[in-house]
Amino acid sequence: MSTFDKQKFGRRLKEMRLKAGYERQIDLAKKLGTVVQTISNYESGSRLPDAEMLARIVEVLPCNADYLLGFEDKPTYAISFILEQTGLSQKAIEVLFEGIRSAKERKGDKSLESSLVSQFITSDQFSKLVELHEECAGFVLTNEILKYDGSDDDLDDVDRAILRLFEGEMKGIGGKERFDLYIFAAKHQAMELYGEFFKTAINEIDMWIGICDDDGNVIDEIGNIAKRPPEIMPTKKA
Repeated sequence: MSTFDKQKFGRRLKEMRLKAGYERQIDLAKKLGTVVQTISNYESGSRLPDAEMLARIVEVLPCNADYLLGFEDKPTYAISFILEQTGLSQKAIEVLFEGIRSAKERKGDKSLESSLVSQFITSDQFSKLVELHEECAGFVLTNEILKYDGSDDDLDDVDRAILRLFEGEMKGIGGKERFDLYIFAAKHQAMELYGEFFKTAINEIDMWIGICDDDGNVIDEIGNIAKRPPEIMPTKKA
């Protein structure tokens, strides 16, 4: 890897380390199972990691190897980082990348796969979906606590029906453990629904791919701009 720009690699490694929340070099070193001097050497530009270490680095930082090595101007998220940070289920990940690969093959854009993942994972829709399901989990938990305290007189028939669904599985599980289970289940459900949303979006996009110019305008049969495609995916403003 001696042919790469060591100084640029060092700057970008430090940038991504801080972005990922590793405030000290030793924090990242521990995560990677190495010593702090190794990270210091990388960031100072005195040396570059070998292929094995580079693979470990991009598993824990919010970027891909091409960005660190200077081949791309903007960082994109590695699958492993998405899984670790969001709890995205394997099924949802498969739905995401199946749609992305389909769109990439049609469009012929090699950067589409990574940029779409980054765009969706950082979108408002993604975070709102997770928050919504966590709120639902909190609602169910509140009802469980009311029931446990013997204060279920305030619950209506629907609430009681919901509680009965959980009664058998939740016997003997304390409040904190219940909360963790509800949040885990809610987050998992959110990710599954997110994968379905992405699949729907890709299906819609497929109708426009191949009939758009470079600016995203739909071209009619005689070469005029007919109309713009629908705003399906969130876009970041410059």
